[in-house]
Amino acid sequence: MPDGDQVQSEIAAEYRRGYRKTCRGTLGDDDIANEERARAMVSATIERIKSYGGEPFQVFAEVVRIAEQLPLLPIFKDTVNEVEILKGIERFANNMSMNKRARHIVLYICKEQMKAIFNGTQAKNVYQELLVRYQKRVYRVDCEAFTESAPDHRNNMSPADYNALAQRMRPEIEAQFVKAAAKVQLDEGLKQEALMLPRRKARRQQGVFVNENLLC
Repeated sequence: MPDGDQVQSEIAAEYRRGYRKTCRGTLGDDDIANEERARAMVSATIERIKSYGGEPFQVFAEVVRIAEQLPLLPIFKDTVNEVEILKGIERFANNMSMNKRARHIVLYICKEQMKAIFNGTQAKNVYQELLVRYQKRVYRVDCEAFTESAPDHRNNMSPADYNALAQRMRPEIEAQFVKAAAKVQLDEGLKQEALMLPRRKARRQQGVFVNENLLC
């Protein structure tokens, strides 16, 4: 099996279109092509998150509830039993009927978020930060971890060229993750359909003004 086909068989199915699209790109492509590739990866991430179901959002809501009860002043830090809090979040997640892979991702980012809070990082919106972390982690473990280590890619693209395109996409991908999370309210987020792809930047194409609708 050619290496590119091997990569495509390893990454999550939702990412295969975005992967092929990236493999057709070149380092000389303009910003519009880069945005299109990034958008394909963001769309794939949202579809992947849908496949994981609504349970992760319920865990995030529990983390928000816990975070809101923590004392804000540093002088009270010693009163917080960080180990027990993390164990409690793990128990909450383990008691849910959740995809095993999704549970691993969710626990990773929830612990990451809580440790940041324990270390004094004040989040403006814990729920939205969790959604951003969730999107980044899903993209990382279900796509990027496979593509960045591949010895070769489709269309005879070298690992160096693919990874260069991936790095160029990253700021746009992460910006769209933030925009998608910013549109979700806590009560809406308990429905897995709530996370949506941000609107494409309006642009002119062959004299026609284009502004695509939200996907999902």
